[in-house]
Amino acid sequence: MHRYREALEINNIRLTKVLQKMRYVNDIVAVNDPLLWSRLADLTDKSFQRYVKDQSARIMGVIGDDNTIPEIFDFYTRGASLLVSGKSIPGINLNEFSRNLAEGKRPLVFWVENDKDKAQKMSRRIKKQLQQK
Repeated sequence: MHRYREALEINNIRLTKVLQKMRYVNDIVAVNDPLLWSRLADLTDKSFQRYVKDQSARIMGVIGDDNTIPEIFDFYTRGASLLVSGKSIPGINLNEFSRNLAEGKRPLVFWVENDKDKAQKMSRRIKKQLQQK
């Protein structure tokens, strides 16, 4: 925080008012984003956290200025489910993944329409095809 003290003083921002938000500031955004300090004063804690995360991604080239990827997704697990941005991915059971990896198998991912019947039909076809070999 000491390295940003001068920028805080120049922008008339009191550290006591933004102390919690300062944990999200990183050198990439501090150096390359001229709006950072006004956003620090104006945005809520959560909004500022998202702003810094998005700006970091833009500056590092992960997403473009035109927001071609509008959101950075969070991946995490709950039980045997894989969740992306809080939504469970249907058809993925991490316990099954662990068993198959232990057997020396490798996962392949096929994308199909979000229709349970079509997904099961495709799964049966693939399994049948693999058994024929």
